[in-house]
Amino acid sequence: MEEIMIAKETDHRDFIIDISEYFEKKADKITSLKDFNKSIQDDDYSIGAQWVCRSEFKTIYNFTRKYIKTYKTYACEMMISFEPILDYLSEDDWDVVLNEFGKIMQASLRKSDVMMLDGDNIYLLLPELSEQDKITVVNRLRNNLLRAGLYEVANIHIDSQIMSPEGEFMTWNKIAV
Repeated sequence: MEEIMIAKETDHRDFIIDISEYFEKKADKITSLKDFNKSIQDDDYSIGAQWVCRSEFKTIYNFTRKYIKTYKTYACEMMISFEPILDYLSEDDWDVVLNEFGKIMQASLRKSDVMMLDGDNIYLLLPELSEQDKITVVNRLRNNLLRAGLYEVANIHIDSQIMSPEGEFMTWNKIAV
């Protein structure tokens, strides 16, 4: 696979993002339950949160709501919006930057957390997370994105909502990061 990189000059140093391995996918054909089990074991789950598609996110979200009501616990859902600052980034370059955001966020979250990319937004579902824990997660995300220099290419906004056994807290907490 060809290497995908973008670069820009920042404070007399090059800022380079390499996410070529992010796009690599396994194309193994699964023909039996044994093959399926082997393919699960071969996957690298050492990185934090799991990426899922929209239909998987919806299924996990609905399961989480039932789990919360049954076990009287909490979860948090977040929508993180990215808005480009740099006018000269092409749409393809912006997609690369969005994927870098996702990669950093994935590594910043727990293995039990779930992520979905939709347009310029990344949606997170964070089970077993209270309002107090949410502040810790937001600070961790902010610090890791800052360390990577991604505040130089985008405005970042986080909206969050706590899901409780009584229902969702209807107000979204907006956090400008």
